[in-house]
Amino acid sequence: MRKAQHRPPVRLGCLQFSQLTLKELLQVPSGELRHVVTVNAEIFVLAHEMACYADLLAKTTNTIDGRVVQWLVAVANKTVPVRLAGADFISDLCRFAEHAGESVFLLGASENANRVACDRLRAQHPRLRLAGYSPPVTDRIDDPQWTADILQRLTAFAPRHLVVCFGPPKQELWIAANAGSLAGAGVRFAAGLGGTIDFVAGAVKRAPRLAQIIGLEWFFRFLVAPRARFRRTLSMFRLPYHAWRGADDARARVDGDD
Repeated sequence: MRKAQHRPPVRLGCLQFSQLTLKELLQVPSGELRHVVTVNAEIFVLAHEMACYADLLAKTTNTIDGRVVQWLVAVANKTVPVRLAGADFISDLCRFAEHAGESVFLLGASENANRVACDRLRAQHPRLRLAGYSPPVTDRIDDPQWTADILQRLTAFAPRHLVVCFGPPKQELWIAANAGSLAGAGVRFAAGLGGTIDFVAGAVKRAPRLAQIIGLEWFFRFLVAPRARFRRTLSMFRLPYHAWRGADDARARVDGDD
């Protein structure tokens, strides 16, 4: 019997996207740490406007989250790319971990949201070993004492899978900065999932299913919290520009090699 062929990665702008299935993403060899970034429109734009973030995402395993990103990748690569929505990722992750006898740790959101999310996920997955922690809110993610407290809790629990919900780009930068310590604590899979804990806890309402399907989840979030999300929503309109410019840059590199 032939082994299934892995789908090759695809590109959009400066980013490369993995085409691994969820099961393939979560099956990480012992001793390694896989840092996964679920790329939506906001993250895509940030990667094209922050050099340090682009450098980081050149080393991570990137998946397609946002519907608009998926459509642009499909057009640019003439294929139907795999999409793994970040807000749905947590349920699939917990189901996988429960079946495999592995553990999950939720890091971030408010203390109440984190607790409620953990309670709800335990109710849905009674055999899953799961814990969570809400660290004090800070913009100083490089604060050694703040990070030491988190790492102490992670080391004590030794999760196989870590979900970090600090919001981009803080969550990705924090995972990358502490990759060695996370691997030493037993973490093999780490992903930044933005507002996922709030969604699971019901602290933030998800967009109606139709809005998710047609790619307007970002607009629903703006309507719910216009003041808080105004600047983030504006980034949506810079996405096509960066995708188009990135395609031109790629063609220029190819022409230059001829």
